[in-house]
Amino acid sequence: MKSFLAVLFLSAFAFLPRAMAQCQPVRRAVVVGINKYAGHNRPPAFKVNKPLVPRLPVFGKSDRPPFSDLHGAVNDANEFAALLEGYQFEAPNVKVLLDENATAQNILDTIQRHLIDSSSCAGDVSVFFYSGHGSQIRNMFVKDENSPFKYDQTLVPYDAADGVPDIRSKELVRLYLAAARKGIYLTVIADSCQSGGLS
Repeated sequence: MKSFLAVLFLSAFAFLPRAMAQCQPVRRAVVVGINKYAGHNRPPAFKVNKPLVPRLPVFGKSDRPPFSDLHGAVNDANEFAALLEGYQFEAPNVKVLLDENATAQNILDTIQRHLIDSSSCAGDVSVFFYSGHGSQIRNMFVKDENSPFKYDQTLVPYDAADGVPDIRSKELVRLYLAAARKGIYLTVIADSCQSGGLS
C-alpha cells in the first residue's frame, strides 16, 4: 500500500562554506504520523488560530470515499524520531505531530516555523518525515488528459475527514525552495501512496 520516497535537496550556494565557518549548523526535524482517518471516535482536530503558511485554493468537490485508519504510522513516526537522536538531533529540535495534531495547517506551519524560520545558519540540516495516507487531486488548470501533470500528489492530513483539502505537492515545493534559498540541507521522507510526485 505504501511507497517510500527520500528526496534530498542540497543547496549549492557559493557562500555556503564561508557561512558555515561563521556559525554552527543545527539539526532539526518535523516528524508526522497519522493513524486515525475514519470519522468515528476521533478526537477533534487541532485548530491553528493564526495560520502562517497560506493555503492554495481548491476548486470543485471531493467525491472520494473516506480513508480507513492505519495501524503503524504513529509507531513509525515515534520510532523515526527516536532514531534521529542517534544522529545528533537533540530532542527539543525534533517536533513530532501525531493524529489530531497533524492537521494540514499545523503541518505546513510547523515546517515553515521550525525548519525554515528557525534556521539562521547556512548548512543547517533539516528532515521532514511523513507516515500516513497519500492521494491525488485533479489539477483543473491542466486540460490535456494525457499530461503527467494532470494530478497533484498529496499528503492526507488528519483533518481531511473534516473536509480540509490535502497538502498538495506544489504547497510542499514552495517550502522546499524556501529552505534551499537559506542554504538548508533538507531531506524529505514520505512513507505514503503517491509519494513519487511529492518532489
